[in-house]
Amino acid sequence: MVEIALSALRHLWWGFRALFFLPGGANRLRALGPEPLLLTLVLLAAFALNGAVAVDDVHFSAWGVSCALASLSVITGLLLLGARRRGVDLVSLMSTLIALDIAMLVLMTLAQVAADPLFDALKLSQPWQHRVTRVAGLVWFAWASAALWLLGWRATDVQPRRFALAVLAASLIPAFLLPVAPFVTGASQTDRGLLQRAFDRMQSARAEKPGPPPIDVEAAFTRQPQLIDAALDRLAPSRAGRRELYFVGLAPYAEQDVFKREIYAVRQIVDERLETAGRSLLMLNHRDTVETEPMATMANLDRTLWRLAQIMDTGKDILVLFITTHGSEGAMSVTFRDFELNQITPQRLAAMLERSGIKNRVVILSACHSGSFLPAFTHPDTLVMAAARTDRASFGCENERDWTYFGDAFFNHALRETRSFTAAFERARMILSDWEAKLQAGSPPSLPQIAIGEAIAGKLDDVVQQLERAAQAPSAR
Repeated sequence: MVEIALSALRHLWWGFRALFFLPGGANRLRALGPEPLLLTLVLLAAFALNGAVAVDDVHFSAWGVSCALASLSVITGLLLLGARRRGVDLVSLMSTLIALDIAMLVLMTLAQVAADPLFDALKLSQPWQHRVTRVAGLVWFAWASAALWLLGWRATDVQPRRFALAVLAASLIPAFLLPVAPFVTGASQTDRGLLQRAFDRMQSARAEKPGPPPIDVEAAFTRQPQLIDAALDRLAPSRAGRRELYFVGLAPYAEQDVFKREIYAVRQIVDERLETAGRSLLMLNHRDTVETEPMATMANLDRTLWRLAQIMDTGKDILVLFITTHGSEGAMSVTFRDFELNQITPQRLAAMLERSGIKNRVVILSACHSGSFLPAFTHPDTLVMAAARTDRASFGCENERDWTYFGDAFFNHALRETRSFTAAFERARMILSDWEAKLQAGSPPSLPQIAIGEAIAGKLDDVVQQLERAAQAPSAR
């Protein structure tokens, strides 16, 4: 057994040498027989390490083991077919090929561990991180394929063209056609392979029902002034002696239901916790509400803010504006199929608020890269929060969810514990840090941002005291 282990270690050493194109390898070694099995166990351990790196909550998947073994079988089988030649120890060649796979996985794991600190040190934005990762993946694929080819050619002395074809097949088939799934992982990373994905798409296409009828765009646009006026006419006027909060919520991304669910839930919580009932309205893009709610467009928001300023006491009352959607650096998405709509930019939104004449503002932005909006809202009378730093994504935008991560943490958890925006933000930041470490391990954290104007801070403190007094003496309302 000791001899077998030492032989496996020698093959492992030659596998690492082969990865860096150093001479030698299988043509210098003779296998005792069980080395491929022993090295396969080491390879599975390397697969497990690669899947579990930087993941807190790991899971085991037998499906992932079968995928790894299938890919290994294809690689070694095709390479051995390409290397058939009298006098070559095929068991030794197989052992060295498996050892090369181990070396590749170890180096890949080290690269994954080093990637995030390197990206942070270089201060690369999320799009540039994706570009660098894609280029690195192509370079890695070419490097690994060249190492496989050189190892086999040196070991067998077969025709380079013949062995190159075997290497190409051995590289492409597992990479693109076979199912791939890590078997120790904290997140769903399964790739069912090109053939299986094509089959799944065919099955889905057959099962798909005819889509809903197109929306009457002209009629929808014609309805907007009436819907806005009706929503504003329902708002209660400002009361003397009280600093009122008025809530405006936007869900401008129509293609995912999570934003519609979130905006309705947020309105309910804000109405209850901040006493905005009768002083809140929503605008959203969704085909289910296109006839009943104003659409979330820049033109509608502009009209709404201008009219709202006539209802509020702009000297003392405070606008709470909440937007939940997808985002990129310097833009938040406004999307509705069949409509061509302008995107939300920091300049447009800031100019709109200034034009309205509403002085006191709380702006809450739940979108990826929404921190890029903060510089446009650095104003003494404005508090602005963003779900993510300028160069970071936020999480939880899947269609089947009821909340985005930020909306859930801030409104559904933190604001139920306190009526202070700033205290709720700090509590939400802690909640998000915990959730992202467990559920989004391996992804850069969102790092929510906040900027508080010195004038608005005291006014919000007044509101908190007013709400707490009302909560303690409900009969006095």
